[in-house]
Formats: sequence, structure tokens, C-alpha cells
Amino acid sequence: LTQPYPGLVDCSRYKTKGSDIPCPRHLDPICGTDHNTYSNECMFCILKSQGKIRFQNDGKC
Repeated sequence: LTQPYPGLVDCSRYKTKGSDIPCPRHLDPICGTDHNTYSNECMFCILKSQGKIRFQNDGKC
């Protein structure tokens, strides 16, 4: 996936008013500031929305 600005992840596409959109199962790793690798942007956004992590880099940590 291409991101609107390098170093940022747009998590708004994974939410609709009042509900969450299920994450796709494709592999496109993202590294979070917690040094964990997330399988894709959507999985990263689930935890990011809880205020626990931020984007560190594309790919594995």
C-alpha cells in the first residue's frame, strides 16, 4: 500500500461510524514503535487506535 505521506499510516480507512471494518489477510508488514512487526496496516491500526503505538517503518522490525 502506498501511504499519503511517507512515515504516516492513514487508519481512518479501517473505521466506519459505529463499527470497525474487518482487516484483510494480506501480508504487508509494518513496524511499530513497540518494535513489533504487524502483518499489515490494518492490524497495526487496531492497536494504534488504542493509543499504544506509532508507526516506525515499513517492513519488518
